[in-house]
Amino acid sequence: MKGAVGAVLKEVFKKKRDPSIEDESVGSFVSRRLSPNLSNNLFSAVLHGIYAGDVDKLSVQMLLTTLYRDEAKHGGILRGQMNKRKEELLDDQLLRNRISQGIPDLIKKMKTTSVYSFKGGIETLSRGLFEALNQLPNVTLKNNSKIEGLQLNEKETAVEVYYLYSFVKYQLTEK
Repeated sequence: MKGAVGAVLKEVFKKKRDPSIEDESVGSFVSRRLSPNLSNNLFSAVLHGIYAGDVDKLSVQMLLTTLYRDEAKHGGILRGQMNKRKEELLDDQLLRNRISQGIPDLIKKMKTTSVYSFKGGIETLSRGLFEALNQLPNVTLKNNSKIEGLQLNEKETAVEVYYLYSFVKYQLTEK
């Protein structure tokens, strides 16, 4: 961590990347914006532990998207982080206003909740969708059926579904 604080403070004075650069490695980005020492020691160790990858081959745009975008939008990582708080507050305020107009009780619940989930897990969402679709008279759901192909039959306004050993034609209706 030797020199880390100085590297972060000096980052404000570094020029932003050439706009023609669409992506670069994490190693290149951190070395350029902060210092090669931080890239080789800190970022290399952390990202190797998480992704089992080399910082000189991992994409900064994919892994450190916010920092990469901050440099392009604000001219640097620190400037971006300072401006981000203002942007987040504005986004949060707009979202809160939009939600509070339609569902005031939800705002009260959200103030005391830090994690949002379904009581039965994320599977609740797909199960609910399955049940809702299954109740519709014009929907046929088939589980564990290997589909070999689909074809639109425009003359008969139907979809032809080819299963492993069978064929079914579903008439399309407008509703």
